[in-house]
Amino acid sequence: MNLRISPKRLKLQQTNSSITIITAAATVLTIFALISSRSLLSQASYQRKVINAKRQTVKQLKANLDAAKTLITQYRVFEGQDPNVLGGAKAGQGPLDGNNSKIVLDALPSTYDFPALTSSIEKIFSTERISSPIISGTDNESVDNATTATKPTPVTMNFTISGETNYNGAKTLVGDLEKSIRPFDIVSLTLTGSESVMKVGLSVNTYYQPSKSLTLTDTVVTDEKSK
Repeated sequence: MNLRISPKRLKLQQTNSSITIITAAATVLTIFALISSRSLLSQASYQRKVINAKRQTVKQLKANLDAAKTLITQYRVFEGQDPNVLGGAKAGQGPLDGNNSKIVLDALPSTYDFPALTSSIEKIFSTERISSPIISGTDNESVDNATTATKPTPVTMNFTISGETNYNGAKTLVGDLEKSIRPFDIVSLTLTGSESVMKVGLSVNTYYQPSKSLTLTDTVVTDEKSK
């Protein structure tokens, strides 16, 4: 049997095929466009986060620079004061003399430095004519100076001192420790002997404050939608 397809029907079939192909292509293009748009929006959101983070960093850096300039100005004024905060001469050699930065470091050192502490106490002993002086304590310098802190706080150093003097010498010694620019807290005091020949013993706390550490950190900007 000979089947013949009319030209009109053939043309209709061709048209339907073209429509199907066009529809399929349009669907693919639409899906591709949606996926691309989502990806572009995600990238744009990420870039905005990066730009905002950079702006905040630049803003903080500018604030830090301004604060540093102010600090330098204030430090120079503080360092140049004459007389100093104790009323002594900036360039003098007396017990109240010296520049303010040295006075501050002497008051609260940044390291344990037990030998420097004993030297200071021995100087007081010699001034007050303390005979047979003994200074006892633990030199933990290698351990205590091994770390710094982001928020440093004073650390206690305990030591004992003893020697021979008279009543007035013992009284003056206690007074000098109390008036010292470096804080000395007398924990206990023992006195034995007579008024003219007296043995004195003290348990004392002093302090140092570790250096402040500066920690630089990296911030990773992430795209939450991509997770």
